[in-house]
Amino acid sequence: MTASTSTPALKINAGMASKYLDMDPKFILECATGLEELEDIAPRWGYSDEDIKFLSTFKPFLVEVDKVKSELYKSGKTFRLKAGVMADNILEKVFEDALHDDVGINTRIEVLKVLSKLGDLEPKQNNAAAAQGSGFSININLSGVQPAPQVIEVKSDDGH
Repeated sequence: MTASTSTPALKINAGMASKYLDMDPKFILECATGLEELEDIAPRWGYSDEDIKFLSTFKPFLVEVDKVKSELYKSGKTFRLKAGVMADNILEKVFEDALHDDVGINTRIEVLKVLSKLGDLEPKQNNAAAAQGSGFSININLSGVQPAPQVIEVKSDDGH
């Protein structure tokens, strides 16, 4: 038998196997986003320091995180997620800056417009009403036998 120079394989006992092989996909997703380190995420999911040390070298876990990371990147979700976090981080600073006495009213109005848009606070257009135009329609539904619908046209004073 010859001596091996490779790193020793990590051993998992039978009780630990399900803990490491049946992980919540949300835990893997959190790890894949790259927004936080494994050391910060794992304790929220009940993993100990020993578990974290093990997971940081556990190939099936690392492969799964890389796979999800790749899917997030390809779909553009990584970029949007990081942009959202960055926007959230700067949002409070922008608001505080807009409240300074030396900031003009035009700048404050622009900040208000952006915050209203981001907060989905802008007035909504009723697209169904806009599509019908300036006319109106009345629908009356009666139970029982329905006669064939009849269209009644009313012409305005200008002939239209």
